[in-house]
Amino acid sequence: MKKSVLRATAVVVAIMMLLSLAACGQSAPAATTAVSETLGDALSATTAVSETLADALSVTTAVTEVLGDALTTTTASTAAPTAPTTAAIVQVEGPRPKISVAVMDFGTFPADRGTIESNNVTEWINENSPVEIEFISINRAEVTALYTAMLAAGNAPDIMSDFAVEAFERFVIQELLLDVTDLLDEYGPNIKAMVPQEVLDWGMHEGRLYAIPKTRNETAVPNWMQFIRQDWLDNLGLGMPNDFDELYDAMYAFTFNDPDGNGIDDTYGYGAGAGESEGSGPGFGGAERILNLYGAMRDRWLPYGEDGLYDHVAITPNRRDAYKFIERMFDDGLINPEFFTMTGQQARTEFITGGVGTIGMQVGSVGVTMLNAMKEIDPNANPQPMKTLMSPYGQFAYLQERAAQMHIMIPTTCKDPAAAITYLDWLCSTGWEWITYGEEGVYFERVNGRIIRIGDPEERSHALNNAGQYSIAIGYREMISDLEVQYEYNKDRMSDNEKQALLTQIAACKESMSHEFVWWLPTLHLGLEMSNELLPQMNTFAVQTYEEAVINKNVSIDEAYEKIINEYNALGYQELRKVYNERIKEMGLG
Repeated sequence: MKKSVLRATAVVVAIMMLLSLAACGQSAPAATTAVSETLGDALSATTAVSETLADALSVTTAVTEVLGDALTTTTASTAAPTAPTTAAIVQVEGPRPKISVAVMDFGTFPADRGTIESNNVTEWINENSPVEIEFISINRAEVTALYTAMLAAGNAPDIMSDFAVEAFERFVIQELLLDVTDLLDEYGPNIKAMVPQEVLDWGMHEGRLYAIPKTRNETAVPNWMQFIRQDWLDNLGLGMPNDFDELYDAMYAFTFNDPDGNGIDDTYGYGAGAGESEGSGPGFGGAERILNLYGAMRDRWLPYGEDGLYDHVAITPNRRDAYKFIERMFDDGLINPEFFTMTGQQARTEFITGGVGTIGMQVGSVGVTMLNAMKEIDPNANPQPMKTLMSPYGQFAYLQERAAQMHIMIPTTCKDPAAAITYLDWLCSTGWEWITYGEEGVYFERVNGRIIRIGDPEERSHALNNAGQYSIAIGYREMISDLEVQYEYNKDRMSDNEKQALLTQIAACKESMSHEFVWWLPTLHLGLEMSNELLPQMNTFAVQTYEEAVINKNVSIDEAYEKIINEYNALGYQELRKVYNERIKEMGLG
């Protein structure tokens, strides 16, 4: 039996590197580079912050927040957009107005810079903005619940931001948000000029604008994917897997053929544990990449029904057979049998220390800190993005985020909506640059009109922590091609591991964007209260039932599938399905 003690020394190395970072007071920002990864950073895929040991928040907001839904995200052009000339800020008449603005707190803000509500950035904003701002800290892990309570109490901030599309949908249906269509015409010339219509459309409800979505950087469109030890493939004479049969063969070899050449039976193939579990178990997050590539991602409705209608993903053959593949690897010993109890930190430690050959992580996760730790153990360690595998149901894609990032909302309780729009317009025109990138010549340079980060990554990370939560409206979009410009501009000043980290980031972005990813519907519930009431219970049951079947040899996935269908029907699924598909037709989405 494989013993975790065999890797005790390697784990100590990784932990010592983590502690050394903590001792220096370093923390990862919401926007940094692929060469400034920080262990232990927390991210979230919905409303909870995922645990990560070696997660890297890199290059831009490419690995910042990845939440919300999208209609369709296609492979984006790498051509850099040309920013329009900024318009003059429309000044609000009378004394300088004052509003309150929510700022999400990820718990990583450096104490030596102040608080998230009062620091050098908030001071700069209040010195330069046409509107005086009172910043209100909102715990990221509880943001939607906190807004809900504040809206009910009538004391919500004048400007709120949230990544969850469902929260925006619910608030607008409950008539808690201000219609800003006409206000934007009068006070938001820069927003209208710089925010693409495809992004603004995400803030629309019945033809009116109720939120101003923030444009997502192209570098932030690719998100979660699988990484694999390329050096292990090379050691065993294997090529990069192209489909799930080849993935199984590679994972078998990683488990039983001593891929690291140490003569000890101490490796597993597939890293199913990760910090982005979609359901109840803490360790199925890594395996979710398999669900993605079977076209059965997360809690969504998909047009896979034999009658051409949408079905909830849990009862599709795609989801069933994706779990069958996971179950096969688990039963055959290719996955650590304790994976479903692992936290995100433990899963990444297992990958860093060479206990497993693959892992599901965000595209920028292979940063300098991770590479330093891995190469202390194995100088030849070479983690690379895994190819987008072909599934038995055809070619699908890794997760790609929508063009809109967060929703910027103004509640009906706001006493000065004109000032709120004026502030957002100022951010979109000029304010975003200093807030997001810091001082030119210190933290960034312009190369052919593009912004390229420079300077010490750790110093920059510290200085710009949480930048993306202050620059909630922005007049610039970072492109994947910018990463290549950044590499060429900085390569002579970079270490080997810094170069490898950035090149891996570029490769991961390109691989993730190599196939079209489709979000079939704009939101989960489509404004249906029936869906909002029934689906959470249904989905929780389905996730738990599938996951239990994977680890219980006495229950097959087919049996779990039938159990899920029966439970869905008992809870009223057929009526929900009818109403849901009628709603799709009403909205012109089918």
